[in-house]
Amino acid sequence: MNYFSRFKLVIFDLDNTLINEEDYLFEGYKNIANYLSKKYKINNSLIEFALVENFRLNGRTNLFNKIFDEFKIGIEELNVVLRILREFKPKNKIHLITELRIILERLKSLNISYVILTNGNPSQQKNKIAHINWGDLLPHVIYANEIEPKPSEASFKKYLLSLDKEFDKDNILMIGDSNVDKLFAKNFGCKFSFVSNFLN
Repeated sequence: MNYFSRFKLVIFDLDNTLINEEDYLFEGYKNIANYLSKKYKINNSLIEFALVENFRLNGRTNLFNKIFDEFKIGIEELNVVLRILREFKPKNKIHLITELRIILERLKSLNISYVILTNGNPSQQKNKIAHINWGDLLPHVIYANEIEPKPSEASFKKYLLSLDKEFDKDNILMIGDSNVDKLFAKNFGCKFSFVSNFLN
């Protein structure tokens, strides 16, 4: 943990960095499957399986369009299923990845500032944040899409301007899981590490 003592501010991505995004998405998919099943009289397990498997194979790109085609469902349902995904209330709290919870606890004990910088639909990301089991570890959250998503540094620069202290870029670390996070760090001029470097 001495690795972190050289930094004054640590930026964390959210999905697949602090939490496993699937913990949120797959419960959302279950809710969507239940809605479509009731409306179109299709077995909900078939829809849920199709959503999960398509996501695992191909990611989120055109995911719902593929499902609509497969089950002969009209595209007019897109806004409805997106609203379900962004607003449903998870039955259980989403847990921080264990190693990352330990890191947050150590940063807090060392009085090292940390912040979350997340891309994605702000309503959905805020819903995730509200249902994570933070304890006393919840930091400020920057919803980048409210200004411009990573790898743009615009939203983070605005956050820094709101603070009453300045940080040297050499004393800032970004931890994320994607090349978008890495490119953000390059654009801003701070250090970067993939979250995988901290996982057992």
